[in-house]
Amino acid sequence: MKTSTSGWFWIAAMALVLLLPASPAGAWGPATHLELGMAVLKDLACLAPAIGLLIRRYPLDFLYGNLAADITVGKDLAPYALHCHNWQVARTILELAEEDSTRAFAWGYLAHLAADVVAHNYFVPFKMVQHYHRRRTAHTLWELQVDTWVSEETWSKARTLSTRAFKEHDRHLKRIIVGPLFSFPVNKQIFNSFIMANRMLRYRRAVRAVMRQDLLLEMSDVDEIRRLSLGRMRSLLSYGLEAPELSADPTGHRNLLVARQLHHLLYRRHREGMGVDPEQIERLRKLFRDSVDSTLELPPLDEIVGMPSEKQAGGAKRRWHVPRLSQRKRGGSNAGTKARAVLKSLKRAVKRGPVKAWSRTRRKKKSR
Repeated sequence: MKTSTSGWFWIAAMALVLLLPASPAGAWGPATHLELGMAVLKDLACLAPAIGLLIRRYPLDFLYGNLAADITVGKDLAPYALHCHNWQVARTILELAEEDSTRAFAWGYLAHLAADVVAHNYFVPFKMVQHYHRRRTAHTLWELQVDTWVSEETWSKARTLSTRAFKEHDRHLKRIIVGPLFSFPVNKQIFNSFIMANRMLRYRRAVRAVMRQDLLLEMSDVDEIRRLSLGRMRSLLSYGLEAPELSADPTGHRNLLVARQLHHLLYRRHREGMGVDPEQIERLRKLFRDSVDSTLELPPLDEIVGMPSEKQAGGAKRRWHVPRLSQRKRGGSNAGTKARAVLKSLKRAVKRGPVKAWSRTRRKKKSR
């Protein structure tokens, strides 16, 4: 049986996405973001009156905004000032919106980032530490696995959204969002292929097949992260641009760095036959959960592993280093020279702002 050109494109594009360095910017899977957005629509009374009325008038636009924040492929390769999960970029999407429907879309985009605060500051980092005995922590699969718990109503809504055109919103995003790897139309085509309802069943089966039994999520985990994510979304839509969520990092960059380093140290200790106190690991859950609203502060490594010998503690102390909040990863080494050249030109354009930076990059391409 022959494979269509679009089919080969989808396969090649998704293979590239999977081969890219793990990016902390892709949070819950699309179905989870969609389900959270639908939960917001069911209780608009707790939101700011003006925002609630706007979302009530344009519910599908709001839901599309909840999905569209993840359109950009390889988003973590962009400089942070132009990162699509930067609050300032999200605010620009709202502030430059000219129509009410686009404003509803922008609030959906902002709500997406509020949910990501939970995913990347608590859920994924703690899962990485909790399963320290595994060499690979399956960052993306942890997030996508949550999608396997969504209701059939959500999949039906995904089918509705995938067949509807949001051309005005796409044009609005194209003016602002910078794609470090692909142009906006290509990013959108990959996004549409991923969310198409006729692929969802295979997608759910694939995730469940890949996950080992000891990595499967419990219903209590799913309920907790849904409750926390929905709470952050409602807070944002209640307080608007003054919401406390805007002081947190939706990418969870620092927490993910800390968790990755701690996972590496605990894995090495496990491989060397030295025990790790499971009660101490479980106590870290609260610290990561509390860090959603504040800065993550962990106890000394010797307390986490259960008081090693003086020699071991000294070695651990030398290796243990908590990354500073200002540290930012600038992209993977496999991104290629072309991607690095694009990043260089974008960095020079940061002072012009995201809209002008994108326009300038487009003009350079046309002049060639």
